[in-house]
Amino acid sequence: SFRWVDPEYGPQLSAQQLDQLEPLLARADVETVAPANRGRETVRIRWQHGDETRVAYLKREHRTRWKDLLRHLFAFRGWWTKARTELHVLQRLQEQGIGCPRPLVCVQEGFLSPKACLLLADLGEVRPLPEYLASAMKDADATQRAKFFRSLGGEIARLHAAGVTQPDLYANHVLVADGENAPRFALLDFQRSRIQRRVPTTSRVRDLAALLATLSERAADLHLVPG
Repeated sequence: SFRWVDPEYGPQLSAQQLDQLEPLLARADVETVAPANRGRETVRIRWQHGDETRVAYLKREHRTRWKDLLRHLFAFRGWWTKARTELHVLQRLQEQGIGCPRPLVCVQEGFLSPKACLLLADLGEVRPLPEYLASAMKDADATQRAKFFRSLGGEIARLHAAGVTQPDLYANHVLVADGENAPRFALLDFQRSRIQRRVPTTSRVRDLAALLATLSERAADLHLVPG
């Protein structure tokens, strides 16, 4: 079994039983974000901490396929569920200062049929990349759009420089928020990622291809002019 809890949030999570596997798997006061697929689902949960309502996202893994367990065994040398794998990748990204959700809790139990949960902090006021381009960038000229995509490309380059691949780098897995001088990005869903000493060119191209394939041609066009 495996259990990790962010020490800064430990007491309040424990008070809500948010650090224990069975209560997390059974919790019913949730909002579905991604319906169950292959034994895995993502839900939004809320709880009271004093006068404040806290929000987090819970990835519940009711079962893990053997092929995923074996893939993680070879890639990370551990009998890891997707939740445990994503925790490892997110901690690497945090060390490198790359925008991503903050993990709060990760628990895994069982061997032949392991179950797991990963609890992630809410990212606050962010928008999916397609929505951000259609709203905040709607009236941007070609120069502003080029600057935006250079910033996004720089963040993806930093991801790869950290040795992390992201085969699920879809447009809706890139969240954007306005910063003081430049947009801030947060990347999501790293359960299929790998950490390597050096990310090969083929993996870099594949990740970027996933992003471009899920952006509309209009959204990705650097030469659009307002109107």
